[in-house]
Amino acid sequence: MTDTEKRILARLTAAGLTAEGAAGLMGNLYAESGLIPNRVEILCLKRLKENGKVYTDATYTAFVDDGTISREEFLHPLPNRQYGYGLAQWTTPSRKGKLYDYAKKKNVSIGDLNMQIDFLLSELKTSFPNVWAALTAATNVRGASDVVLKQFEMPADTGSAVQRMRYEYSMKYYVQKPVTADTIIGIMREWIGYSESNGKYRQIIDIYNAHKPLARGYKVQYSDAWCDTTVSAAFITAGNTDIIGGTECGVYDHVLLFRKAGIWKGRIKPVVGDIIVFDWQNDSVGDHIGIVERIEGAQVTTIEGNYQNAVGRRVLTYNDYRIAGYARPKYTAESEFQPAIDVDVKPISSDPIIAKSYAEKYNASIAGKYKATTDLNLRDGKNTKYKILATIPAGGIVQCYGYYSVHMLRKWLYVTVTIKGQKYVGFCSSKYLKKQ
Repeated sequence: MTDTEKRILARLTAAGLTAEGAAGLMGNLYAESGLIPNRVEILCLKRLKENGKVYTDATYTAFVDDGTISREEFLHPLPNRQYGYGLAQWTTPSRKGKLYDYAKKKNVSIGDLNMQIDFLLSELKTSFPNVWAALTAATNVRGASDVVLKQFEMPADTGSAVQRMRYEYSMKYYVQKPVTADTIIGIMREWIGYSESNGKYRQIIDIYNAHKPLARGYKVQYSDAWCDTTVSAAFITAGNTDIIGGTECGVYDHVLLFRKAGIWKGRIKPVVGDIIVFDWQNDSVGDHIGIVERIEGAQVTTIEGNYQNAVGRRVLTYNDYRIAGYARPKYTAESEFQPAIDVDVKPISSDPIIAKSYAEKYNASIAGKYKATTDLNLRDGKNTKYKILATIPAGGIVQCYGYYSVHMLRKWLYVTVTIKGQKYVGFCSSKYLKKQ
């Protein structure tokens, strides 16, 4: 960020806006003015030039300051026309007039940055109290950005494309909170006992659904499995989802995000705060997820959502055969982790060999077992340019869970297979697979 951007952001957060609220406001101000306090609406300068009056932002501001451009001319640069000025591109005579009077009262330039920030904060508190309340309580950037767009800036176009653009601008100014393993464990402990029977599990799902954008655009239903929703909700509550690669409500897709973010560690000896992924079917596809709370020797205690229909604890050995692996969030203070204790236990079996490429599509109707109709190469990606991970003998059976990619109109199924005791996960051309 530039020094000016840092100054504005610091003022907004010091005034009481949350990190999300400040970012939502900053993104809108950037869209309006580029965060340039003496910015004159471009169309205004163009129309004035057409009428024989040539200005730049600087010269126009100077003429307003010295009175060459009167208050009335500032409010209506051309007869019966209104144009924006300043950080927020104040436009209507009422709001723009208050800005002019505020600058004169402070005896500073109409383009003074500090004065405009002061005026902005005052205007929000007194004239837009609902927007102020939203920005001081905001917990997600998208919601804050939309509130500013629709209720404060109020341009002619507030459609989905504009909302998306302003949200993207806002994310440039989102300074996420530092999060430690203790932060997440503390949140998970508070939720222990939330269950389907007492209805409190719905609060966790509500936290997840309130965070925008939703992963894959899907709103979790109260009837859905909610283990990964719980993990995501914990990081949403902590105020930082980037450290886990983003939110998800599906374990398989979340593991893909973990890999993409470089935090997937596989079947290792974990540390407190790691995300644990379970594989009930022993097929290298994640089925359940939780957080490592405590480690004592080879014994791991986890806290999991949707454990027996509630948030609860599980105790098992860290290399239990049902564990697919661990992900390690990019916590702020890794030194605070309780280290795993190196003990003499049964060695962890060989990890599966997994393609580096990710499946691009999903269709439940594709899921099932397939037989190779010939010796078939299992590859690292969706075409023959990718390296061969293994060769499946003719008649070999592979399992697909509905995930696949497409190359040259041909589906390449993302499958799991065991060959001579070694598990592989990769891509096979559907041309040589027959569904069983």
